[in-house]
Amino acid sequence: MPTLKLRLSRKRQVYNAEAALGDAPIQAGIYAVWLTWIAIGVIVVTLLSVFTVFSGDKAMTAALARADHSSTNPASEQARLAIVKEGQALFTANCQLCHQSGGYQATGIGPRLDRSANSKDMSYIFRIVRWGFNPMPAFSTTTLDDQKLYKITVYLEFIHANPQSALPK
Repeated sequence: MPTLKLRLSRKRQVYNAEAALGDAPIQAGIYAVWLTWIAIGVIVVTLLSVFTVFSGDKAMTAALARADHSSTNPASEQARLAIVKEGQALFTANCQLCHQSGGYQATGIGPRLDRSANSKDMSYIFRIVRWGFNPMPAFSTTTLDDQKLYKITVYLEFIHANPQSALPK
């Protein structure tokens, strides 16, 4: 008996993505590129913002670090107390609304500044006042120039070192 051979052949199926999906792969690729660039831009802007906020004014920070506030020279002590008085007046005009009288009372929106661990660090105070920190607003150089801000930081250093003491008259 003769043997019957069946030959089964499959036609090769060619899948054409463009025919099946139209322009979807091309559009998805374009969107992916745009989203990647947007994400990179957001990351770069965020990093630059964080760096700018936390780098502070390096010249002022260096000047504050070099300043010698511990001198016992009576002439320099009188000059320092004069700066403290000016800083107190500036604090009253600009900061008292939130931090209350002299920074001693806890009834304001802001924290007590005579007990704050951060009020010892003059460069930290300078950065926070200049650039702001939620909920504290930033004070621009038109509101408080660097000299006025320095006087406020000297005053805050004084009240931190001398809590509840009589302020200079």
